Amino acid sequence: MIINISTEDGRIELEIPSEIGDVVAQHTSIGAKFSLMASVNIWGYMGFVTLFFMMIPVMYIAPLMGTGVVLAVCALLFTLFFFFKKESVGIVGTQGFVVYTLSKRTQLVVSREVYLFKEAVELIFPQTANFLNGVYTSTSFKFRLSNGENDLYKQSGKYHNLKEEKGKYGWKYPFLCDIENAWTSFLLNDSINGR
Repeated sequence: MIINISTEDGRIELEIPSEIGDVVAQHTSIGAKFSLMASVNIWGYMGFVTLFFMMIPVMYIAPLMGTGVVLAVCALLFTLFFFFKKESVGIVGTQGFVVYTLSKRTQLVVSREVYLFKEAVELIFPQTANFLNGVYTSTSFKFRLSNGENDLYKQSGKYHNLKEEKGKYGWKYPFLCDIENAWTSFLLNDSINGR
């Protein structure tokens, strides 16, 4: 089965593995809103760490060379962040789900991981509401799908207002909710069929 995914540059086709069953939901981080403040924070932390570990000794020995090294490192981090940034597509089926990782620059599939419900024995999806001085601030969530010994798939995250922030983290929380619903239906069908 092949489905089309909309992107900012057009559409891409993904081949869905038949073992996950009929498709019931799809989610993607492609086209998610770019958070300027998040980017500034990331670069701020990177810059602080770089300056702390490199600037003091190098600038003491050779100020000009030290400045060049710092600029080169920043340029490398900039390149890695923007040209090798990955995006995700998650497809949920009646028998399992598949997660694709794509290159943001080329929109080509970098990896494909298939997870089948028949291989799992436990799904844990707790959510915790966080408050500051009695005022709601955010909800944290953790997701674990395991075979009893090892995690098959796990994710975690946080949101403040799901409706407003959906574009910021793209697909993660709604995707996990659909996995949980599909897992429940899978177990129910197995119980009805006596398996």
